[in-house]
Amino acid sequence: MSDFFGKETLDRVRMANDLVEVVQWLGVPLKRSGANHKALCPFHKEKTPSFHVNQRTQSFKCFGCGAGGDAFRFLMLREGLDFPTAVRRLAERAQIRLPEASGAAERGPTRERREKLYEALAKARDWYHLLLMRDRRADAARRYLKDRKFTSAVAREYRLGYSPADGAGLVAWAKDQGIAPGVLEEAGLAMQGRSGWFDRFRGRLMIPIADDFGRIVGFTARLLASSAKEAKYINTSETPVFHKGRLLFGLDRAKRLLQERRSALLCEGQLDCIRCQSAGIGWAIAPQGTALTEDQARILRRYVDEVVLCFDADSAGQEATWRNAGVLIAAGLSVKAATLSAGEDPDSLIRKHGAAAMEKALAAAADIFEHRALTLRGRLDMRDPRNHQRVVEHMAPLLAMIENEPQRLRAAANVCDILGIPTEAFLAEYARLRRRMRRPLAADASEEEAGSPEAPLRAFRCADLLLRATLTEPAAARMLAAHLKIEWLEGYPLAEVFIHALAAARKGEWQEGWGGVPADASEDARARVAAVLTQPLPRDRKTLAADLQDNLHHLEAQHLRRQREQTLTRLKASSLSSEELQNLQARIAALNKEITRLDRLRRSR
Repeated sequence: MSDFFGKETLDRVRMANDLVEVVQWLGVPLKRSGANHKALCPFHKEKTPSFHVNQRTQSFKCFGCGAGGDAFRFLMLREGLDFPTAVRRLAERAQIRLPEASGAAERGPTRERREKLYEALAKARDWYHLLLMRDRRADAARRYLKDRKFTSAVAREYRLGYSPADGAGLVAWAKDQGIAPGVLEEAGLAMQGRSGWFDRFRGRLMIPIADDFGRIVGFTARLLASSAKEAKYINTSETPVFHKGRLLFGLDRAKRLLQERRSALLCEGQLDCIRCQSAGIGWAIAPQGTALTEDQARILRRYVDEVVLCFDADSAGQEATWRNAGVLIAAGLSVKAATLSAGEDPDSLIRKHGAAAMEKALAAAADIFEHRALTLRGRLDMRDPRNHQRVVEHMAPLLAMIENEPQRLRAAANVCDILGIPTEAFLAEYARLRRRMRRPLAADASEEEAGSPEAPLRAFRCADLLLRATLTEPAAARMLAAHLKIEWLEGYPLAEVFIHALAAARKGEWQEGWGGVPADASEDARARVAAVLTQPLPRDRKTLAADLQDNLHHLEAQHLRRQREQTLTRLKASSLSSEELQNLQARIAALNKEITRLDRLRRSR
């Protein structure tokens, strides 16, 4: 994170954006509750408020889903942004001008250059839309929309447009607007030929594509006249602001609802998405083409835990469903698939039978493995054992992507039940195939134990209180900097943050709250810090001082217990000399004595 902005810049932006105001600015109503503000969490469904904002420490924490952090983190979660973009948004809100990152010119287009493209694209969208609504040349486009039962209100809402077939209208209009042909070319709107500049899109229905901020970045253009030479749909080519594999159509409109539902409906095309959204199914989005990318799946993961796929019912649509499911599962998302009748898609189903029919199909959506098993059952003769092998080979790669072992086993059992395959035989063949792949069906127990040592939770709670005091009380920070030893923090998840804050206190550079957290702290660390900061400290100074001493004693005692365990392990060695044995026994006795002393100090309170 610090590669983009210096700590001084981050602190300035953070201080200029009060977290309570930011949370309410982003549509979350807060109510005061003691020292905190509370609300229903915007990141998961709940009936009782568990989302807390501490204005003093400028931290938020949800004790239901675990989300937490500072203003940057809240904006990242709420809007699905990366860290640099969140910083820029809050800087704009506070009217703070950010310095360009070093090397920005080499890494990509400047901000001013991108703004010119956004402006040109927005103006082009408005011009295309005006033609659709008023120009005689757009008669075919209006008939097409009428035949598809898209109303004028929908056309206005989504700013649908029309590009003239003559191929020169946009270039001529842009010249009058003072938009240079080179800007049109860079935005993917115009091309240069031997006879001069001409429009990129000609004789097509224009569907504007927005990024998740709602900025127009490109278009999908639908051919109106049948042609064997031209593609029915074409997209804006890759530009500095249009990256097909990183865009999801409709996300700018749907993202708040996605966060509330934690589920997304992924349609095959933009018109399917528009039909769903305009019919009240506001959680619909669409990729830019049938093939979902890893980037798009990662973007979805910011908003939802589950994706319902609803592609065309033909064989191509079903294969696209299975292929895209793999991308989504690999990103850690649960996947379902909705089944429509042959020849139907979301647009046609809603047009013929209304939104209720689509809602019914979505309510009946099946887990992706169940859906695939039902599809295979209709294609294969499962009485033939050779087809059992084909099913396992077909299912194995996606089953292997499921991180949760019980969930993998349940999915495999459901597949076997639907297809009439003996579960034991399926799992045996699966295990054989998986030995050549990274993730086994069942995790090895010894590996689980080795990778999951029991954490000393009481010690971590003590460290949390001490860190909270270090980040909020300058006198406590100075005391802890003088007395707390780094080795006492062994295994503590926020040890690096704690060490950073203590070092600053020793140098006389203490900063309150998030100012004491390293700028490059991970997202996980920031969420943990948020949980620490939202808990109160004792208001009484004497009580606080006693608590600090008590927790220091506990951390030291835990450290000594670890040393004792290590010494006891050495004591079991058979090759010890009598002198070594005597020294180790004396060491254990000394450790026991000191542990007892520390425990007595704590119990004496």
